[in-house]
Formats: sequence, structure tokens, C-alpha cells
Amino acid sequence: MRKHYVNLENNHLVPKGTPGHGFDGFLDITVNTDEYLKNQSQAVTVLKAAAKQFGQDPEKIFEHIRRDLNSDDADRDKQQGVFGFPAHRDPMGRRVSARTVVVNTLNATDSKGAKKYPLTLSIHSFVTKVLFDTKSKNSTKPRATGVEYIEGQSIYAADPRYKSTNTGTTKQVFAKKEVIIAGGAFNTPQILMLSGIGPKAHLTEHEIPVVVDLPGVGQNLQDNTEYGVAAQSALNFTSTSAQCANTGLPDDPCYAPWVEGKGPYATGPLDAVMYTSNVSVNGERDIFFFGLSGQSYRGYWPMQTVNEVAMDGPNTFDFSMVKFNPQGKRGSLTLTSNNPRDMPDINFRFFEEGGDIDIAALADAVEFGRKVFDSINGTMAPFTEVLPCTGGKRDCDVKKTIRAQTWSHHATSSAAIGADNDPLAVLDSKFRVRGVDGLRVVDAAAFPKTPGAFPVIPTFMLGMKGADVLLNG
Repeated sequence: MRKHYVNLENNHLVPKGTPGHGFDGFLDITVNTDEYLKNQSQAVTVLKAAAKQFGQDPEKIFEHIRRDLNSDDADRDKQQGVFGFPAHRDPMGRRVSARTVVVNTLNATDSKGAKKYPLTLSIHSFVTKVLFDTKSKNSTKPRATGVEYIEGQSIYAADPRYKSTNTGTTKQVFAKKEVIIAGGAFNTPQILMLSGIGPKAHLTEHEIPVVVDLPGVGQNLQDNTEYGVAAQSALNFTSTSAQCANTGLPDDPCYAPWVEGKGPYATGPLDAVMYTSNVSVNGERDIFFFGLSGQSYRGYWPMQTVNEVAMDGPNTFDFSMVKFNPQGKRGSLTLTSNNPRDMPDINFRFFEEGGDIDIAALADAVEFGRKVFDSINGTMAPFTEVLPCTGGKRDCDVKKTIRAQTWSHHATSSAAIGADNDPLAVLDSKFRVRGVDGLRVVDAAAFPKTPGAFPVIPTFMLGMKGADVLLNG
């Protein structure tokens, strides 16, 4: 898989030619310069204290925040300490994604100015099911021949603009060779089940004709749980960088630096802290911290409750954390009806069957954050905890609080690749849906387990792997 990472990456941190990195791909990867941190003396103090906990030289903090987190070192997964936070942004801070490749391919022309590739992009098409030929003379299995979809805006009930009266127009499109589903960890299993591929009893319950009985569709749903340990200092966290006008116009004090890839507009996450909890599996790091100065991160809230979310003041520092390599893998996605416009029932069941290890790891990481805050003396002290406990007493039940308050937003593994003898395997090693022909899934649903702390780069790599399989098949 590393070759796919090299092929997609355009790295702006390490010297060109560094093994294990790419420099000509579509995905820019940048890490902040030390400029951002140097403008924040209070944040520097906290990160120095964190580095010291790992035995790193705190006086080299500006070197630590430029360390390569995506190195190809043999012991990378056991390395701890303060690192730079790689992000898919260009040197001007602009977010970069697979959209770049799609748009460039869509707009590409040949030497005569004609459209170069037969690609059609329809941004208001909601796929409702895969179409099958169940009587094909060329195959003993049902063969995917195309998809049915509804053309219209905000057709899906998950869209806050959804209106049931907006029915759109039902259409079909057919494939000459194969159909590839890339709906993501939620919509991919929903599409499969609506198409008759999934647990037989569940499909029958919703009066969906069974094409293939695949018990694993919608099972094995996973995500990395997120939480944090936050405390408030005696001082506010401030920055000496230019005060931006937030207009984006040339007279904005931050505009000229931004054009050169400097200043607040070009910056990304402050840092990454990699930590190995005392319950880590195989001794590999399993907690990813990212520091937030002057604020805290308490997850995602429905729009109607946004004004009820606790707002932490500018004297707050939050070690927001991600528990990766989750041990709880009992999540599921099931249909609520056979209407494709209805949202499915999603239940991560985070802390069941092995999930106690995940809670213990997060609790251990809370203790690490507390040690950092407790080690800081001087004008910033004392630090008063606001998460997980309040009022600085640290008398709450940390594990109970974690169980109640953790969140997530990187779902995977709901139509997983697996071995022939795995009863829950939905896909084979070439992304083909088992039991049918002409149908593949190439998205985050295919991962057998959630990869890394943030599966965004692995998902790009999975797409590259899928393309490679198709081109060579």
C-alpha cells in the first residue's frame, strides 16, 4: 500500500527523494512552519511540558513540531512524542482532496480541444439500488448491469433541506462492464441492502427480494472514538501574529503573507502528540492528541442545540484525542424501511465486546494530559480542569464520563473485505461483492478495521489500490 501513498502524495515537508514519500501526486501534504507556534508563547509552554513527559528536549520544541509523522521508519507505529500535524492542504493553507483529480479529469481536453475522457459528473443524482440481470447466459451469478437513481436536489432525508414532497425523477443508467459503488460507510451498505444484497432475514423483513444472502453487509461498523482532556490556565492563550480582517482582500493585513504561504490564513493544526496507552495492543501507539489553545473541542452537535454547547474561554488548552485501533467492532447499520430516501439506523455500539480496552486507553490518556498540566509552573499555573471533570476537583468517574460523552466522525468497515471462510466478508481482495458479478465497492466501507487515527489518507490509498486492481484486471 505504501506505493499508492507515494503515488498520490505531493509532500512539502521532507526533502525531495526521501524514501516512502511522493512529490508529484495530486494530494498536497503540508505541516505548519514553526512561525505559527512561535507567535503563541503560552501554547509553547504547554507543548514544551508535553515533550518533556516523553523525554524529548523541550528546548527543541520547534524541531519536534516539524517531525515527519508519516515516515517510513520500521518502528514508526511505536514512536511517541510531539510531531508535526500533516494535513491535506497546499502551502497556502487551501484544503486539497480527490475533487482536484475529478475536476481536472472532467475538464481535460485533447490537442483538438475535445473532451479527453468520457466522464460525466452528476451532483444531484441519488442512487437507490443496483440493477441485476439474474438470467445471464454468460454467468451463473446475478450480474450487475447498472443503477437506478433519483435525479433531484436534497432527495435524501439526511439532508436538512429535505422535503418529502420533492420526489425528483427516477432514472436508470447502465454499465458496459462493471458497477462500482463508492457511497461511503453509511450509504454503501444501504444501497447494497436495497438492491437485495445483505442479511436474508433483514431484507425479507423489509420486503426486499433477496439477490444474495450476505450477513456481513451493514455489520462490523467501526469508528475511532474521540474525547479530550482540557484545563484552564491563569492566563489567556494569545497570539502575537497579525490581526486578520477576515475579508480576504488585498488590504487585509494577513493577505500578503498568505500569498507567500505564511501568516494565520496559511496555518493548520498546531501539533500532533502520539501516545501509547498502558493497555495498547502490541505495544503500538493508540492515542493521537492534537493541541487546541484558547478553546476546546466537545464533538458535533445537532444544529438545534448549538447554543447549548459549553463554550470554554480563551484561557483553555485542550488535548483533544482520538483513540485509534479500536477493539470494539460491533457496530451495525440496518434499514428502517425499503424506501431509499429514509435514513438507516446506525448504532456504533462503541464499547461492547472489547470496547472496555478503548475506554481504558482514553482514561489513561486523560491521566497523561493531567500530568502535563500539573507539571507547568509559573504565571500560567494553576490549571483548572474543565474536561472530563469540572471545577478542578477531578472527582468525576472518568470512564463513565468517557462512555457517555465520546463522539466520532470517521466511520468505516460496514462492507468489509475478508477471507473466503469469513462469514461476514462482503468483498474479496479485489473489491468484488461476493455472490454476484460485475459489482465492486471501493470506499471506506471496505476496510476490515478502521485504519490509523484519521482514515482520510488510507481512503485515498484505497481508491488508488482499487484503480490499480481495475486497470490491471
